[in-house]
Amino acid sequence: MNCVFDIDGTICFDYMNLSEEGLQLLELLEEAGHRVMFASARPIRDMLPVLKDRYRNYTLIGGNGSIISQNDKIVDVCLFESELLKAIMVILEDESVVYLADGKWNFSYNGDGSHELMQYVNRGNLGENVPFESLDGVMKLIVLEAEDMNRVHDRLRDLPVSFYRHESTDTLDILAYKTSKYDALKRLGIEDYVAMGNDINDIEMIEHANPGIMINFNERLAPYADYQVDYDEHYLDSILEIIENHKRIA
Repeated sequence: MNCVFDIDGTICFDYMNLSEEGLQLLELLEEAGHRVMFASARPIRDMLPVLKDRYRNYTLIGGNGSIISQNDKIVDVCLFESELLKAIMVILEDESVVYLADGKWNFSYNGDGSHELMQYVNRGNLGENVPFESLDGVMKLIVLEAEDMNRVHDRLRDLPVSFYRHESTDTLDILAYKTSKYDALKRLGIEDYVAMGNDINDIEMIEHANPGIMINFNERLAPYADYQVDYDEHYLDSILEIIENHKRIA
C-alpha cells in the first residue's frame, strides 16, 4: 500500500527533525510491506535536511506538488510560464512584498532575513540565494510579508494560479495553476494511497486518499478527512490500526 506523508505537523513537529514516533511509524509501515512517500510544502532542497540520507532516494513531492524527486534525482518540475511569472511579479513588486522565490535548488529572497521561516530555508546548503533574474525558472513563490496580504491575495485571484493562504503564519504560497500534492501523485500514476496531513495544502491529497488521516485538528481540512489522530501517546498505535484495518477490508 502507498503511504504518503506530509512532513511538518504530521511527522515533524519542530521544523528540524522527524519525531521519534514518526520515525517508528515509517519503519513499522515498511516492515509491514508498505511503500512510504513524502509530500511537503517544502522544496526538495528543504525536505532533505529533515529526511536525512535515510529517505533521500524515496519518492519526494516538494513545493506543494511543484517538484518531484525519485532515487535522488529531480524527475518532474512545474514552472510558471514566463508571461504569467511577469504578471505575478508586477503585482508583488507593486505591493512591495517580501517574497521567497524557489527554483529547483536555488532561491531568491528579497528580505532582510528576519522572517521566522527563513531559519529553515537552505539548512543543508543545497542551493544559493541568487538574484531573481538568475533563477532557472520559478516553481513556487511565497509572500512572507505584505502591508495588506488580503489585497495581494485578491489581486492574484485574477491570474491562473493556485495559492494557499496560511493563517498561522500569514503567508501566501503561489503555484502554477492546478498544482497540488494530489496533482503530483496523479502525475506519478498513483491513485490508490493512504495519506496523512495537517494543513490546507493537504486538502486534495486527503480528500482523494483511501483513507485520509488528519493529524491533530484543522477546521478547513476536517471535512475531507476520514480519520483524525492527535499527536499524543496514542499517535503511533492509532495510525497503524487505521492502516491495518483498511488493509484487511481492502
